[in-house]
Amino acid sequence: MIRNGGPPVPAAAPPARAPQPAASAAPAPTALASAPVRSATRDPIADMIRMGGPVPVPPANVGRSDPGDTVLAGQRALARLGYSVKVDGMMGSGTRQAIERFEQDRRLPVTGELNARTIRELAAASGIAVQ
Repeated sequence: MIRNGGPPVPAAAPPARAPQPAASAAPAPTALASAPVRSATRDPIADMIRMGGPVPVPPANVGRSDPGDTVLAGQRALARLGYSVKVDGMMGSGTRQAIERFEQDRRLPVTGELNARTIRELAAASGIAVQ
């Protein structure tokens, strides 16, 4: 470069770069990459997978009502309709007799059991959901 009326000044050299590793060299592992990631909360599913233990199986009645609940609801419905029944959730002889009387009164097949048709009629007549 030439200045106005002065001696030429050499051009500035580009800054020196740090030596680059060869392209075929693998990057060195860092401390973060080798350390396991831990969170403050534990994940029970991840723990089961890590342990390789058995996976818990839900009971067969998941999503279904308990038969005792059906009997109890049926007894409540019968009691609301005025039938003499002990509301205890147990299918005893008194409950069977009350169901038979209800079935006779409604002109249903007399079974003494809480079958689908009897349950529908009980629910409709009493306003109590029997399932």
